Amino acid sequence: MPTMRLRSSLAMPLAAAAYTAAALLAPARPQAQASACNWYADMALKQQQRNEQGNCGLNGPEWNRNRNAHFTWCLTQPPQRWKAEARKREHLLAACKH
Repeated sequence: MPTMRLRSSLAMPLAAAAYTAAALLAPARPQAQASACNWYADMALKQQQRNEQGNCGLNGPEWNRNRNAHFTWCLTQPPQRWKAEARKREHLLAACKH
């Protein structure tokens, strides 16, 4: 029964791979997510201050002083999305040299 032995010898590595994939795809722990979103909200406020101080005129929902709005939005987004948003604002601010 080589086929049976092969199946059982593959079962453990496949189970481990499935478990690892599930862990990587699982949502971040609430505490870690809240910590990351606190950073994001603080950064968004600092970027808005730079926007205003530099008279850059950048506007839209991502350019406001409502920390809670930034924090709440972040909680609904995957990390790659809020990181991209922070980088986008940083890029726009870098282009604003008054």
